[in-house]
Amino acid sequence: ILSLHIKPECQCPDELAAEKFLDGAKTFCVEAAKRGMEVHLQSHPRKFHNTPDAMAKFIADCNCHNLHLAINTGHRTAATELAIPNECETVMACAPGSDVMGNYYDYHLPFRHDPALLAKLKNYRGKLIFDAIYTGWDDIYADLKALN
Repeated sequence: ILSLHIKPECQCPDELAAEKFLDGAKTFCVEAAKRGMEVHLQSHPRKFHNTPDAMAKFIADCNCHNLHLAINTGHRTAATELAIPNECETVMACAPGSDVMGNYYDYHLPFRHDPALLAKLKNYRGKLIFDAIYTGWDDIYADLKALN
């Protein structure tokens, strides 16, 4: 599971960055396919192709059979609605943290305390990866129990 890097800051227009990211992803996927590997790309709010929709389009543009969309539920922000697109094969489940003003930050909390996220995860039928920072096995079990 990978994410793209931030856009280069010096002398690199968006069009050139998009072209280079696409070329690099295709090359990476070809090499991974030679080794029988699947590649999952996740979006991140502060990186290139920063939304799940933008990443899904990027993946479609790559046209590589072993490249798939992954969503990390902890990467959402107050401005983005929690959505798991139909083409998403893998969800990395965790909850974001939030401050007293309601601003989200990437904290990878257990998801059982987020009712909206828990409802979405209960209906999800793809690959589910527990991506929270857990304090121990009891904490993991509590998230697993919340799904059932």
